[in-house]
Order: sequence, then C-alpha cells, then structure tokens
Amino acid sequence: MKKIIAAFFCCWAILLTAAEFSGISQNLPDKTLQIIQIDSGETVGDIYFIRLPDQRVIVVDTGDIIEAEKRFLPACNRHGIKEIDTLIITHFHTDHVGGALALLNDPEIRVKNLFYTSMPEKEIPGNFTQEVFRRVMLISQRRNLLIRKLEAGDKLDFGSGVTAEVYGAAKAGSKDRNLNSHSLVFQLRYGDFTALFTGDCSLQEEPRIFAGGFRLKSDLLKVGHHAGANSTSERFLNAVSPQAAIACMPEWLSNDARGKRVEKMLKDRKIHFFRSWEYPDATVFSDGIKFGIYLPEQK
Repeated sequence: MKKIIAAFFCCWAILLTAAEFSGISQNLPDKTLQIIQIDSGETVGDIYFIRLPDQRVIVVDTGDIIEAEKRFLPACNRHGIKEIDTLIITHFHTDHVGGALALLNDPEIRVKNLFYTSMPEKEIPGNFTQEVFRRVMLISQRRNLLIRKLEAGDKLDFGSGVTAEVYGAAKAGSKDRNLNSHSLVFQLRYGDFTALFTGDCSLQEEPRIFAGGFRLKSDLLKVGHHAGANSTSERFLNAVSPQAAIACMPEWLSNDARGKRVEKMLKDRKIHFFRSWEYPDATVFSDGIKFGIYLPEQK
C-alpha cells in the first residue's frame, strides 16, 4: 500500500509541474524563454537558438559544414544575434558542429562559452570529426572562450531562472564508436516548463540514460537524430511523454520510412509535431507556467 501511495503522489507531482500547452500563437510574447528552430534545407543538420528572458542567447548545434554560410550565419543575422552567451555542441558530427567553424571565425559575433561532451576514444574510421574537433577547440582557445566538458549528472544555471541537467554524454571506455551514441542530452527547465534536447541520441545511448534514473518527462521534445533512423524508441518516447515535439529535418526524410516511423509514434500519441522544413523559424516560447508555439509567416 505504501508503494501505491508513493507512486500516486509521484505521478501527481509530475502533473503539477507540467506546463500548459496553449497552442499556436500569432504573436511572440516579450520576456519569455524562446526556443527557435532553424531549417537546415535539404541537408540534415541541427540548429537551435535559445533566447533567455533577459535576451541572452544560447546556441545548440550549428548545422552542416557545407551550409554554414547559407544557413547558420544568415540565421544569426536574421535573429539579430551578435553575441552568444553559450555555444553547446551535442557531438562533433559535421551536421551539428559544421557551422561552428564559420561562427568562431566571424569577428562580428562574440561567443563567451563553449560546452561540449568528449569524443569517444576511438570512432568509426573515415569520419572527418577528429579534425573538426581539433579545429573548434583550437579556435575557441584563441578566442579565449570559457570551455567546459559536460558529463551526465552535471547541472547548469544559465540565469533568468533557466537551468539544465545533463542526462546523457560521452561514456569513457565505451566500445560504441558511433558519435551519435555519445550525444549530449539535457533537459532545459524554466519554471514549470521543460524541454528535452537529444542531439542524435541513439537507441544504444538510451539505456544509459534510463540507468541514470533521470526524470525524462518533458513538455517539449527535440526529437533525436532529425526524427529519423536509429533513434527514439517506444520506451523513450513513452518516458518523455511530451505535449509537443520539434525536429530539424529535411522534407525527404519525412517521406522516408525512417521519418514515417517516428511521425507515426508521435501521431499515435497525439503529440503536436513541428518539422523545420514545414515551419522554418518555428519558435516555442514559455513564461514558465504555460508554453506555446509561434509560427512566422513563410515568405
């Protein structure tokens, strides 16, 4: 009986701390937490801007290396970003870190902090990631960024009431050489609102996150691996149980069997899903009590 009562109050506490989803808004309220999803075009690549209530900016991943001049830097200009408080790289595949090279070489944009997770000791042969990692670190050091390597369990305080906890990161000694299995996974919190960022978190990384005993339940899910292959199991999605989901993904992946698998899981659970190719610059906003999504008119 005690276990039943404890489980009841645990579930009730989760319900109490969930933010209310207010739906699609025609306006973007000021002084809110804002998560802006940038379309990556026909390439796969993640780019997310997080604007804090005090207007400071966090960037999570920077898109594909061949699209930096076309996608990432113009997005910074479009959103008036001249200073980035924290640059977070979930892993060093070039579709997530590629734009960082252009960013760190741009004298017009100041970056203060770099958060990342370490590379596996050995990775799949033939990848360009070791060289990209070396160059990003070298330029960051030259520009005097504060560099911090994150590990599972780390807690972050960005100010303005916005915090985060790291749920997944590179695992020392892991025999899995795929960088996706070492993605940085973290839950962002602002008041009652929570958003889970997953990078390219793979099916192989998910069990490590479950083993950590973290509270995965989140209002918003940034779907792993562009809402495509080898990511987002039924168990993981059930644990997160989001009200809304976002994903940087090209249209062709939505029409691929891999994208359709994830879309069906979300649809079966009646989770609102906003894909970057359909809704470029879609912005999730929250006042810490409720959250909504602003969809700019497409030009």
